Amino acid sequence: MMEIDEKIIEKAENAGIKLEITQLINEDHTNVLWYGGVIATAQKDGISIEISAWGSVKATLIRKNIVAAEVHDRYNEGEFYDTMSKLIRNDKELCMIKTEHRNPNRRKELIITYENYFSWEVINTENGELPFVACGICHENDILSVLSTSSLNSMFDSAKRQIAKGAFCI
Repeated sequence: MMEIDEKIIEKAENAGIKLEITQLINEDHTNVLWYGGVIATAQKDGISIEISAWGSVKATLIRKNIVAAEVHDRYNEGEFYDTMSKLIRNDKELCMIKTEHRNPNRRKELIITYENYFSWEVINTENGELPFVACGICHENDILSVLSTSSLNSMFDSAKRQIAKGAFCI
């Protein structure tokens, strides 16, 4: 049976994108909160981009009116996954405890003060440096969506437009 990383890479290759995934992608944990730092690099048409999860995740998990766990990951190291995956089984449970339920007597269990987001930036082109950074924020909050061929192609299209206007690589 093919692992999720292999499936994502194969789909990208079929679309002409060379994709290297540097963090384990877990089908049960696809929300941006589970990830931190560089997740993947992709190359197409002489452009290399880096896909990352950035931000300062700050979250408190309350169980039975007691603080069960706290995370403050200022350095994008994936601390939310390391700490909370032991207490929150998957994205479905994350979604349920992150929001108020229809039962007005039930309190929110997961209080998120700061969240992170997926972003991309050009790290290399075959033509070298340009006058400003080519980058963007991904509007998806799910790693499978971010690494889909349509999303990756959108990143490359945006990078090409930015480079045409004089962007440079970090």
